[in-house]
Amino acid sequence: MAILCIDAGTTLIKSVLFDESGKELLVASRDTFVLSLAPELSEQDMNAVWQSVVETCKEIISQTNLPIDAISVTAQGDGAWMIDAKGKPIRNAVLWNDGRASAEIDNWESEGILDKAFRINGSLTSLGLPNAIIKWFSENDPQTLDKASTVLTCGSWIYFKLTGLIGQHVSDASAPWIDIADKSISKELIELYGLTEYATKIPPVLTNPKSPLSLQASNEIGIATKTPVVMSPYDILATAIGSGAISDGDAFVILGTTICPGIVIESFEINGEAAGLNLVTGEENTYLRALPTLTGTSALIWAMESLNYSTIEEIGHAAASAKPGAGGVIFLPYLSGAGERSPFLDSKARASLHGITNSTTREDIARAVYEALAHVIRECLETTKKPIKQLAMSGGGARSDFWCQLIADVVGVPATRTSDSQVGAKGALIYASVSIGQFSSLSEASRVLVSQSDTFVPATDLIDFYKAQHTEFVSLRKLVQPSWSHK
Repeated sequence: MAILCIDAGTTLIKSVLFDESGKELLVASRDTFVLSLAPELSEQDMNAVWQSVVETCKEIISQTNLPIDAISVTAQGDGAWMIDAKGKPIRNAVLWNDGRASAEIDNWESEGILDKAFRINGSLTSLGLPNAIIKWFSENDPQTLDKASTVLTCGSWIYFKLTGLIGQHVSDASAPWIDIADKSISKELIELYGLTEYATKIPPVLTNPKSPLSLQASNEIGIATKTPVVMSPYDILATAIGSGAISDGDAFVILGTTICPGIVIESFEINGEAAGLNLVTGEENTYLRALPTLTGTSALIWAMESLNYSTIEEIGHAAASAKPGAGGVIFLPYLSGAGERSPFLDSKARASLHGITNSTTREDIARAVYEALAHVIRECLETTKKPIKQLAMSGGGARSDFWCQLIADVVGVPATRTSDSQVGAKGALIYASVSIGQFSSLSEASRVLVSQSDTFVPATDLIDFYKAQHTEFVSLRKLVQPSWSHK
């Protein structure tokens, strides 16, 4: 048995071939390009993304004689991928990290709409979600929106190209369209957003996201027609599952360009603080409480360049050489021009360094950046108010032993790292293997297909230290926050 999994990220598209045991057999990848005609804009050529999918699939097929039992798709979430009635793109896709709708988000926040929507949806709308982007187009470029028959996401665009079927996975619909209580698209939410006249452009939720490969796609990618194609959850959920976060209380963190912490829960909470996302997984009585941030390894790159280090490895070694607490330096790591979206929403959030003295070293500042990102993870997880059994780490940042240990120390729970290199694709494999009947549940599939390689245990002598520092970090952020509105 062999399953081909497509993982379409923002800057890299990968196709990964797995065998029935979950072993990675082949990997093919293509870089993709983000188009930014202005600082707040983030777009991609939809046809170029599809062509990259075709090329990676064909590269895999050219290197194996194994029959493909299924194709599974996971991709970047959110955004607006608009097609016309013939299924052709009408413009570039607007991505999840696009900032053009900041005024719309600010208006919704001031009018109380974001909070009202959270009580229905369980997710806090932020920049880059399709409702915000559609609202922006309705007010600034209605002619383009009028040409759109459907507003897809990246995953549903690729699924459409593979099967000819228009629809979305329930995880994509979780934010911002569904009433989380009944898992259906909510007319009340659409009315709250002021988008009633565009309701028909929202793709339906697929109750069984599996369809046969179309003849046209078969000819393009070289895989037998009618091969089952599974639309798996979008990348946050797929990566969480692929890293081993599968049961109630299992926490995860994706250490990518942006950091995304979260936790698997059996019941959702919509009455507490409005923050982050509650994603429907497709598994009965299982939800993913995710808090995707706008900060992450991009902050490490900024620090590397600003502190004149040559590589990420070099700044990591420098940070490791400094003592815990970074000589009293605290960094607020909100470097994104779009502000921050989790664990709080503030489009004006900005970064700053505090506690510098004449004795502060480069190494102290480097460590302060790493510690700050770990505190962001802790603050996000504490926002869920759920007890954590373990923390599964994945993403490029998880390759650093120093950072993994620091995260365990700051969060105060054991942290594991998977031995798999393609974690998002592994999550897509888990969903596909259940969909085609290889396993009866996600839990069963995860136990067989996911392998953990390392465990990082919190240092007992640092638990209280970092607990106190975390309180200081959050207090400082709240103290500084009012000044952001004056920038």
